[in-house]
Amino acid sequence: MTLAEQPEPEPAVNEVLVEVHASGFTSGELTWPSTWTDRLGRDRTPSIPGQELAEW
Repeated sequence: MTLAEQPEPEPAVNEVLVEVHASGFTSGELTWPSTWTDRLGRDRTPSIPGQELAEW
């Protein structure tokens, strides 16, 4: 893992964009198809794992 700035993502249909202040992830996330492509089949790399999140 590398800490890096990323451009603001564009949500697909039926997705929302939230500002996350903290996140946790499991190694299993790296095997989920949704980690690498969105619902429209668009490439999501570089991927930003994090199924658990905290927002203000």
